[in-house]
Amino acid sequence: MLASLLDQADPSRVRLMETSETGRLIGDTINLSPDEWLDESRLFGWSRARIAAHIARGADAIRVLLDSQNGLCRLYASDQQRDAEIEAAATQEALDLQIDLDTSASKLSEAFSRLDSAGWRAEVRVSDTLKIPVNLLPLARLREVVLHHVDLDCGYDFGDIEQRVADLLARWQVFLASKDHRFPAMRVRSTEGMDAVIGRGEPTACVCGSSGAIFGWLTGRSSGEDLQGCDEIEVPTIYRYPREILMELTNGQRTRKDS
Repeated sequence: MLASLLDQADPSRVRLMETSETGRLIGDTINLSPDEWLDESRLFGWSRARIAAHIARGADAIRVLLDSQNGLCRLYASDQQRDAEIEAAATQEALDLQIDLDTSASKLSEAFSRLDSAGWRAEVRVSDTLKIPVNLLPLARLREVVLHHVDLDCGYDFGDIEQRVADLLARWQVFLASKDHRFPAMRVRSTEGMDAVIGRGEPTACVCGSSGAIFGWLTGRSSGEDLQGCDEIEVPTIYRYPREILMELTNGQRTRKDS
């Protein structure tokens, strides 16, 4: 599963997807009124403004990682610093939020463009003890942009994701879920051809549907109303990247380099 995913996640290809999806997000939010920015999003407890601030500060954090010499800078100095920066940015006026989204995305794109071949093969530190491959950062960013675009609740849903993007994100999310022991054992099949098993033990259910619907359900954003076979299955609603997932990704990249 990992080797197949890495083959599809070519950074140049994924960057084009991320640029396109960022443009769609900015286009969908450009006409939001100041009051609409303050309204609650689909993500419980988060206003649209807070989600926009999170997207922008996430772009800045990745850019700082890329620009740091030898990747020695952490993604965030601390959780407290991250939260404070997001809260401060969320208080901006509507126009300033829009500019922040656009500017932070442009600066991140420029940082990716400055990477040479050695830079793409490098690893960056995301904690005191863990590094991950640079060439997976565009995929991680694509996931954040698409997922939070849906969270913004401005007319964009999982069924609106471009097909090739939905397929890649569904495969990425299935890989993440396959390493998360909170998931029950199940087979996941997409109408676009993905067939994978996640969870512990032998699968006792088969969940089928489109890639976009699978991505939404596995991220806890959807109840699975557009899927078959998931009625009795609960998925985690809070999703993080466990350390063992990042370790496998890093080791998988190193193996590919050596082969």
